[in-house]
Amino acid sequence: MSDQIIIAIIGGTVTILVGVLTAFASFKGAKMQIQKNEEELEKKRSKEKEEQEKKEKKEIQYRAEIIENFIYNEIRENFKLIKTKAFEKDFLKSSKTQQECYVSFHDYLSFSEFDKAKYELIKYKSEHLSKVLSIYEAFKIIKNSKGETRKLSNGEYQKLKEGYTLCLDIFQE
Repeated sequence: MSDQIIIAIIGGTVTILVGVLTAFASFKGAKMQIQKNEEELEKKRSKEKEEQEKKEKKEIQYRAEIIENFIYNEIRENFKLIKTKAFEKDFLKSSKTQQECYVSFHDYLSFSEFDKAKYELIKYKSEHLSKVLSIYEAFKIIKNSKGETRKLSNGEYQKLKEGYTLCLDIFQE
């Protein structure tokens, strides 16, 4: 074979080899760039999701605070209607069977804010929720008995005492 053919074969082989290596390097580079772009995009999505969750959490907390404020005001107004020294002296310190006097509460208590918000309250994880439910249960007992403590069963009486005591704790005056 002539020298020119050998040089042409070597030159062609080198050209093919350089072409293959260039194609491989380009492929790897493109793959690495795509992977880097995907990682950046994922970070961006993650950050946006985190910010959105923070925003939603803030909004939920704000709504919960507003609802709790309305409920708190309604409880305070209802408690003002039923707060009596006689009940505090006699009933809170005794059982239903040891009652020395009869107490009649106002049965015109308001439940409008609670009724509007009760389904929303369930959505929020609040440390006050069980207290609020106990207090409103006591208010419902008063409303259902038309305010007369003599009509209460022992269980209702205990629930009334519990709700009243919670109100006393909240509204210590």
